[in-house]
Amino acid sequence: MAYADGTYYKTVYYGVEIPDDDLERLLARASEKIDYATYNRSRHFDELSDYEKEMIQKATCSEAEAIYTYGDNDDGVAGLSGYSIGDVSVSLGGQDAINGITGGLVSIKAYKYLKNTRLVSRIL
Repeated sequence: MAYADGTYYKTVYYGVEIPDDDLERLLARASEKIDYATYNRSRHFDELSDYEKEMIQKATCSEAEAIYTYGDNDDGVAGLSGYSIGDVSVSLGGQDAINGITGGLVSIKAYKYLKNTRLVSRIL
């Protein structure tokens, strides 16, 4: 079960990045990753508060966009670990920093939505 559908993605989340041909598939895959990140607590969707449902749906849309942009990487979203042009060098923490925050399960943006719920804590 996908937590968000194409209509939600376009009219509530206001997503525009994912083409229609890929949208439902990526939302379904993102929902699976949300299940993993929430220790499958999101599977009790109907029992969650309206606010938690909204955060799960937004996290799903965000994760679908991350999958579309970066690919479906079960080790987490590929992060920038370093980049140089001439004398300018940029380093954003890379994969280890992302894995440290999200356990390598979802993108940082999706995790920001999920952390507003009680579902990503190991203790309820």
